[in-house]
Amino acid sequence: MLATHHPGLHVIDASRFVDGDREWALARTPAGPRLVARVPAPAPPALDAFEGETSTSGAAVLLVGPLSARNAAALRRLLPWLAPRPLGLST
Repeated sequence: MLATHHPGLHVIDASRFVDGDREWALARTPAGPRLVARVPAPAPPALDAFEGETSTSGAAVLLVGPLSARNAAALRRLLPWLAPRPLGLST
């Protein structure tokens, strides 16, 4: 679980998404809201597209990063269902 890997990290449960052995969420921190990700170690190359701090805890890598355009774009590449798309032709 994400919350057990970083002090001061309060994961927003409604935002948590688990994809196999990877976990993504938004969290409240003393510095403001952050994107957090937990992936198996070693970190996959796709994690290089994110900005933020990474740390290794056991067999996992934890990323804590800002809510930024760069992180949003990297997240949309990994989770395509987050990308906006038309739902039909009518308004």
